[in-house]
Amino acid sequence: MIAPLLLTTARVSAFDNSRPLTGVSGFFFERDQRLFLATSRHVVIERDRAALPASAALQCFASAHLQRSLRTTSHSG
Repeated sequence: MIAPLLLTTARVSAFDNSRPLTGVSGFFFERDQRLFLATSRHVVIERDRAALPASAALQCFASAHLQRSLRTTSHSG
C-alpha cells in the first residue's frame, strides 16, 4: 500500500527547448479551495543565467495505480 502523503508529491522538470535544466521534487497543498504546487525557486528561475525555462513538466500520481504526466510551456516576455 502506498502512503497517502506520497500521492501529494510530484517530479518537476524544467527545460530549455529539449535540453533538460533541472529535475527536482515538489508537493501539492490546498488553501482556500485552491491547489498549489511548491518547489524550489531554482527550478523556475536559474540563478546563474537569471532566465526562465522554456517549458516545465510535472509528473505525479493521481492514485496509487495511475501515473499522470503534464507538460506545460511558458515563454518569458
